Amino acid sequence: MQKSGRVSRFFRRPGLLAGDASHTEGLYDVQNGWRAYILAGGTSGMKTALMQKIGAALEKAGEELETICNACDADCLDGLRVSGLRACVLDGVRFGGYSPACPGIGEHMVGMDDCLDVEVLAPHRAQVLLFHARQLAAEDRANRFLTAAGNLLTDNTRLALECLDLQKMDGSAARLAHRLFPQTHRKGVETVCSLTAVTPDGIENFCAQAAAQFSNVYILEDEYGVGKLLLSRLRDAALKAGQDVVSCPCALFPQDRPEHLLVPGLSVAFFTSCRFHPVEGYRHIHMRRFLNHEALGKGRTRAAFNRKAAKELIKQASLLLGEARESRNMVEEIYSAGIKGNVLDALAEHIATEMLDSGADRL
Repeated sequence: MQKSGRVSRFFRRPGLLAGDASHTEGLYDVQNGWRAYILAGGTSGMKTALMQKIGAALEKAGEELETICNACDADCLDGLRVSGLRACVLDGVRFGGYSPACPGIGEHMVGMDDCLDVEVLAPHRAQVLLFHARQLAAEDRANRFLTAAGNLLTDNTRLALECLDLQKMDGSAARLAHRLFPQTHRKGVETVCSLTAVTPDGIENFCAQAAAQFSNVYILEDEYGVGKLLLSRLRDAALKAGQDVVSCPCALFPQDRPEHLLVPGLSVAFFTSCRFHPVEGYRHIHMRRFLNHEALGKGRTRAAFNRKAAKELIKQASLLLGEARESRNMVEEIYSAGIKGNVLDALAEHIATEMLDSGADRL
């Protein structure tokens, strides 16, 4: 029996934590009838509580949810997505301070300041500012370590690209696409999300959980990052055939080609496995078959040094993200006393009802 091909849990699209990009591309499409609720004001804890309440109401109504987890704390939500209703709720701060271009036309700003009792918070002003500053400083330092790690691993990819038999790889990609992606009479749609993230506990991923939802799973064994070229060929072929795809970029290279590729409609998935995030089982495609080993051997010592240094940099970034999480938790603890529970409940009920009603209107 074909499995669902549905991913229910993933990370916010990767990128610098304080970057300017919104990273909402591929999460929803207003032109295709989607509605997005962008949460403004409040804290991440308040927004998580709101999304959990909305999610509970939608699940009770029989809807299937996709949760967007925060890399610093998987229990903290950056977003909630309901494909069946073509609707989502996003933390505006976590998506780069995103503000809709045409508010009210598919995208709605939701202010959360009314959920806070500012008089309760006033005596704790100095503490909040201190811990918030510590959080931002730790995240900034973590970003610097991750950027440095990315540069080292990029050097490894450059080494491998000089030894890559591109013609052989393209031929393999074409044969796979011909076998797996039947032609349809529609245009494929790409959704972007992330299954891998650098967290306070190291590099974590939801690959195993996602793989369990697919019938045909392929693992790309790739230590040099060249598998992204193969996946980009497969992504383009699937979209050209009219198949919808989910592209999952690497945590260190958010603007790069996909690291994992999902084709939900066909229950086909490709996951990249390497020493930084191994993925077990299933059919394996070894990227080394496309590499000239003799030529690659000349840069093996340099590549090994780059990997070792990158591993240490990622470890330090994780420690700093742990510090950021501790500071954020202190801020959330202070704010928890000032949350107006009845106002938060009413807002969650309003959004959930509106999402369900809008979904029913489109049926």
